[in-house]
Amino acid sequence: MIEETVIDCHLVKIAKKCEAYVNSGKKIGLYNGLGGVALFLFYYSKYTGDEHFGNVANKALGRITQELSASKNNFSYCSGIAGFGWLISHLQKANFLKEDFNELLNQLDPYLIKALDKFLEMGHYDFLNGYLGVYYYFLENDFEYDERSKNLKSVIVEKVINKLYDTAIIDGKKISWKSYTNRNSSIMGVNLGLAHGLPSIIMLLLKTYASKKDHKVRSLIVGAIEYLKAVQSSYDNDALYSSFIYDGEYINESSGSRLAWCYGDLGVGLSFNKVGMELKIDDITNRSLMIFEMTISRKATELNGVYDASFCHGSSGLTFIYNKIYEKTNLPDYKLSCQYWLNQTLDIINKSDYKAWFHSTGYRLEHGILEGVSGIGLSLLSIVDRNSRGWEEAFLI
Repeated sequence: MIEETVIDCHLVKIAKKCEAYVNSGKKIGLYNGLGGVALFLFYYSKYTGDEHFGNVANKALGRITQELSASKNNFSYCSGIAGFGWLISHLQKANFLKEDFNELLNQLDPYLIKALDKFLEMGHYDFLNGYLGVYYYFLENDFEYDERSKNLKSVIVEKVINKLYDTAIIDGKKISWKSYTNRNSSIMGVNLGLAHGLPSIIMLLLKTYASKKDHKVRSLIVGAIEYLKAVQSSYDNDALYSSFIYDGEYINESSGSRLAWCYGDLGVGLSFNKVGMELKIDDITNRSLMIFEMTISRKATELNGVYDASFCHGSSGLTFIYNKIYEKTNLPDYKLSCQYWLNQTLDIINKSDYKAWFHSTGYRLEHGILEGVSGIGLSLLSIVDRNSRGWEEAFLI
């Protein structure tokens, strides 16, 4: 009871910071700005029953729509139009919206289709900043607003699946995809992070398969899982999976990785778990539980790359993920892990005033769901209210 009171006090502070950002913030993104702020405020309004925060959330959406014309060159899921489209689709399904945004989405779709085609031509699959993020918007949109759009989803699905199939690296039963290891690098490798790599491909293939039981889609999912099985390490560096597998390097051994949503064992484990559960393959489900279990003992904050309370790579993301695993398994060790990282979160935000840590500049206040206060707020909200769920789909969880 005392803990819930403490969390509620933090939620009040977070809501105030989000409200201030709605009045002055410049970034519109789902992950990095007003989109994420709106997502938190809608859920917070529902939790508190206070319509004021719902009104502020609607104001945030209004500010985003005003800024869209200036964002026509940013189509990414992370910070651009695709993320806004996903947000509107999600809010409509969750019955948060009174206003009809279908006409606006209809106007944005041609721009997003062009962006998707450009990303596909480049081979830039990255979930946050490439064609998978745009694809996620189209995949989640119900397309009920325009007769012309009835066949649009199937065309887009075919484009993306064919691109993934054509660019797949097939090695026996194993399937992977290469990308540049970072924006400034000429080195190609297989990215193993949920934010940018193979696990996100698996998650989106699963969502595709749920609506289209296609053999090609299933073969890509199973092949990617076989690849992840093959590159698992022996846990010599406190991690089963590295962040990347470079050409000829770190094969079957780990270079170490953080404990986080974005990179590391938890993201890989979540992809194993979802595949095992949805395709009803017990071996894959059991492997996910083994991966999760191996992470429990990793408590040191900085050694695991936990420098702040952010959702992306901080303690609030770990709090939510372990709580989710506990709800799936009902195993007490995960409840204890959730409690441990919740305590870390409360301690960190008391010391840092909700700021995110950046190695180049130090602590800085952010507002989006990826590294900012709205993401921390959603994680804390899920602890005090089990009905405050659904938003985690923004992270493919």
